[in-house]
Amino acid sequence: LLNDELRAQLKGVLERVEKPVTLVSIIDEGNAKSLELRDLIMDIGALSDKLEVELYKKGEHKEIEEKRIK
Repeated sequence: LLNDELRAQLKGVLERVEKPVTLVSIIDEGNAKSLELRDLIMDIGALSDKLEVELYKKGEHKEIEEKRIK
């Protein structure tokens, strides 16, 4: 999903990340946009060793689905 130019720009930004960050998403495998989001998150997660990706199928982890960032 990311072209080489955007990937390079993001990598430059992510090099400044000092603490580990976890990208978490719930994926609805029956929804094409959700699958695109999954691919994007995985692509971004591969750009830095400070990023960890956690992907869950819809309904697999209700606690995370109901959690809201405040």
